[in-house]
Amino acid sequence: MTEARFLFVQYGVVLLLTAGVLCLLGSIGQRMVGWRIGNPYASWLTRGFVGYLLVLIVYAAVCTGGITVNLVFVPILALAYWEVRKNRATIKPVVRPARSVVGSALAALVLLFVWSWWTLYTDLHDVMADYGYTDYVLYSRISQMIGFTGYENGFNFLNIYDATYHGAEPYHYFDLWGGSAVATIFSLNHYLTLKLVVYPLFFWFVFLGYGALVHQHDIPWRSFMVLISLLFVSGIYFHFYRYHPFLQSLASLQFNVLTPTINKLSYFYVFLLSALLLYRHGQTNLALLCLCSLPVANVVSFPVWCAAGGVVVVAYFRKTVPAHMFWQQVLCLAVPVCGVFIFYAIFKQNELGLGGAEIAAPAKLLAQAADGLQWRTRFNIVVGSVLHLFILYAPVALPLLIFIVVNKIRLPRRYFLPAGVVILCILGGIGAWALLYQELNSFQVFSNISIVLLNILMAVGVIYVYNRLSSRAVKYSTACLMLMMALLLAQGAQAFSRLHAPDVHSSEYLSAVQRAVAQYRLQAGVSIKDAGALKDIFSKYNAAYPMGDYLVVMRDGLSVVNIGDFNTPIDSSSVLNQYRSVKAIQNGLFYKQVMQTHKNKVPSGDVIEREQVAFIRRHHMQFVILSANAALPAALATEVTREITDSKSGERFMILK
Repeated sequence: MTEARFLFVQYGVVLLLTAGVLCLLGSIGQRMVGWRIGNPYASWLTRGFVGYLLVLIVYAAVCTGGITVNLVFVPILALAYWEVRKNRATIKPVVRPARSVVGSALAALVLLFVWSWWTLYTDLHDVMADYGYTDYVLYSRISQMIGFTGYENGFNFLNIYDATYHGAEPYHYFDLWGGSAVATIFSLNHYLTLKLVVYPLFFWFVFLGYGALVHQHDIPWRSFMVLISLLFVSGIYFHFYRYHPFLQSLASLQFNVLTPTINKLSYFYVFLLSALLLYRHGQTNLALLCLCSLPVANVVSFPVWCAAGGVVVVAYFRKTVPAHMFWQQVLCLAVPVCGVFIFYAIFKQNELGLGGAEIAAPAKLLAQAADGLQWRTRFNIVVGSVLHLFILYAPVALPLLIFIVVNKIRLPRRYFLPAGVVILCILGGIGAWALLYQELNSFQVFSNISIVLLNILMAVGVIYVYNRLSSRAVKYSTACLMLMMALLLAQGAQAFSRLHAPDVHSSEYLSAVQRAVAQYRLQAGVSIKDAGALKDIFSKYNAAYPMGDYLVVMRDGLSVVNIGDFNTPIDSSSVLNQYRSVKAIQNGLFYKQVMQTHKNKVPSGDVIEREQVAFIRRHHMQFVILSANAALPAALATEVTREITDSKSGERFMILK
């Protein structure tokens, strides 16, 4: 059995074991609470999701000594327990063919694992040539280091070298703690664990959530295909859009739950679908609590707090809820909001923001937003975002509207509340992006929650059509469904063509580096980028994106620190780009230490070289990675024992004595 086939079996078995153990833990919790759920899809989703939360809380608390934002889930679960016991919540059983449901769920889990594997491997090679996307390399490093150092922040290996980076920082840890727990328990690679265990598990939860919304399973294979197709739901991006300046940016908004570059949002679907299912079964307070818990898992989703608060207040003033329920809903909103704010008010220590996300210093962020008015820019963001969403989702929404109009269907009033939440979330996301647009990642405040909500809305619309196929009174339902499926498959085929990142390095280079890592037992090294490799705004963030991404699959925990901070060019093409460039440089470890040594004065080139050599020797670095045009400090020339050069990129991997 080759290495790749062994990994395929190993991670596949771990995924099945993880899903089984989480469902078992969740089942124990469900029995203790006394919550009866007859719908098997909803039951498995609840068990798996609750089991994941329990493992997450315990493992994160142990690793950090209790300094983890996941502890906010403790009062949330306590409030949920009180709500269930108070109302004796029960989701009424639905009669389903047991064998088909079990077979469908297991087949989906296996299929989603195979999909995730295929996004990593173009073929079953012993050496993995496609090591994935830069962000997920960063996530894997964070996943490992939060468990190792106990500091819940995004600066991964930098926590080892400088105490300035210590302390808690807002980020998305819900998936990363899960990856850390599974990788530690089973002694697996953290990068592969995220991509082949944690995210497929979330995909499966989404499948179960959609399955719980489908009424008819009389034809199991058809239901299975529809549920799998729903995972590809997204806006429609036509090929000719790329030729138009305004439309080509739609590519960044066209993604679904299975899009490899956006796997980190898969648990957004889990929280939101769980909230929808709870609301659908009359558990309004639990649904609100589940919705408001999402920013605990990912702080960028905070627009849901604004939407939830707006809906609760409007419902109260319109007297659609009694006063006692209003205060219960206020409590469901206040617990996660106050929990997050109190936690970071107590435990946040540093003033750094990872990758330009100054959400780590909210007071500073709001002050900067108030100083730079730029109302025209903000107006363009608002109008452009609304137009983009309309263009992207009109081809999916129009068939659904035609179906509703032709069949003279009146939507029940209970659907108005979720629709209001969706609208307010999207408007809140657009407003937050317009207000905070100076921040590099502020776009994600809008795109992450808005696209996920719209994808779920479109998927629920497809399910609405599918659930009425058997009714003879409904016209054109089959045609509408076929059109929807055709659009989804077309988008899925388009996604296939964008699965793999372009091959940056030659296979010979990667193979040679892999052998060197094993032969010399490499543990830590540095990278130096030349100015030409630092033109892109994201590449300037040396604290987050050093070179050597491929090392994450060669040896787990192999650290790389960039020491070429002073090579980073400042983009002066606009005030905004200059602002982002300066912030990117200031976050770098090497820059911070050198500036501190020289009392905030930029030293000369010779002095910088001496500082690089001193840094390497002080921290016992074993190798240096150089970009094509980067120069090795002259004092290290005699210490290089082996040099590996990439014929494709010109990158050099040098092993030191």
